[in-house]
Amino acid sequence: EGFTITHDLPDEGPPLDQDPQGGIRIDGASPIIRGNIVEDCHGGIYCFDSDVLIEGNTIQNNVDMGLYITGGSPAVIQNAITANSALAGGGVYCTDGVSVSIIGNSVIGNSADYTGGLAFDNGGGVICANTISGNNPGGVFIGYSDVTFCNNVVAGNAKEGSGAGCYCRNSDIFFSNNVVSGNVASGPTSFGGGLTLLEDTIVVQNSIIYGNDASSGQQIAVVQGSLGVASLTVEHCDVQYGPDSVYVEPGCTLIWGPGNIDEDPLFETGPLSDYHLSAASPCIDAGNPDPAHNDPEDPLNPGYALWPALGGLRNDMGTYGGGGVGYWVGIEEEAEPPAPEPEITLRAFPNPCRGSATLVFELTQPGPADLRLYDLSGRLVEELFSGDMVSGPMSCLFDGSSLPTGVYLARLQAGDQSTAARLVKL
Repeated sequence: EGFTITHDLPDEGPPLDQDPQGGIRIDGASPIIRGNIVEDCHGGIYCFDSDVLIEGNTIQNNVDMGLYITGGSPAVIQNAITANSALAGGGVYCTDGVSVSIIGNSVIGNSADYTGGLAFDNGGGVICANTISGNNPGGVFIGYSDVTFCNNVVAGNAKEGSGAGCYCRNSDIFFSNNVVSGNVASGPTSFGGGLTLLEDTIVVQNSIIYGNDASSGQQIAVVQGSLGVASLTVEHCDVQYGPDSVYVEPGCTLIWGPGNIDEDPLFETGPLSDYHLSAASPCIDAGNPDPAHNDPEDPLNPGYALWPALGGLRNDMGTYGGGGVGYWVGIEEEAEPPAPEPEITLRAFPNPCRGSATLVFELTQPGPADLRLYDLSGRLVEELFSGDMVSGPMSCLFDGSSLPTGVYLARLQAGDQSTAARLVKL
């Protein structure tokens, strides 16, 4: 925690096998890698058959890989993964039976020979609440995998060829509440600017696929490969130009289900991304009406959605609708059976805040404690409290009026226990 690990790469470096100056290698272990900067290395973080937590790090400007994961059950949470390069998966590459949670990361401006942003090949896991943008070639590849892909922003990626936003092949994917926008597949025979499905059978729901470009199938392409044909069902989505923007190769199937629209989603820039819905958006309360897809409820306004969802409880199309939106603001659906109560707790009110907020924290046993505020790159913003703490509730006032708009992480450490809460500054 708190290290800068760097190799100070020259402009032109020798191949990795000749000069293996990697940042971190984890092999058959389960450490916590938190709040570090790993930059300018031949390989940022390599993770082999490990159950590691990689949280709140900045992984940038590395060659031969940003983050490489094979095997194990790691968690990759709230990291900034930018400007890395590789042969495949310049930002993140997962393979060989990995079962991974990739949540709340920024995967931006990475490059590779094959899939610049995030490549997921032969594994399983959860990919939720990530921003994947500005990568080349392509934002996301999912192949031969079993993946939940929800509440992500996949925007502004480019690729010479097909599937600039998401390219999915022969996989079992739960695809819900994503924004796929502004991706460009270039070339005279390119197709599927936003989403390309090869040999897949997938239901795409509650998502916005808008403003992408390709020579055919500007938004979506459904194509066959050597292993078979593809079938796509689209339900309760906003797809620009409707089925006319979907390229369906002969032998493949497109099912245009209920609840689809073709209307400008009216995005606006907010504290979490450029893809918040404005108050007039037709995508508010337009997703699947089944209560199983509902937005989280605001406890202070029963019957209304908890921000960043808007309107009533019916699912909002796009990134900030449905149950998975809690990953963006630190409110996750309670598992069954409920987990035991922690010995330390931390809450922020109001959240989001525009200026000040009150942080309420509690220990069941007295002792020394530290409360610190970090930005999403893991840098310390402010030490809010440090000292002995009695058992029972305490509070401190956080003045965020001078901080830029964004998401911050408040972390309470007491002895060998810690807890954290996200705080959104509007």
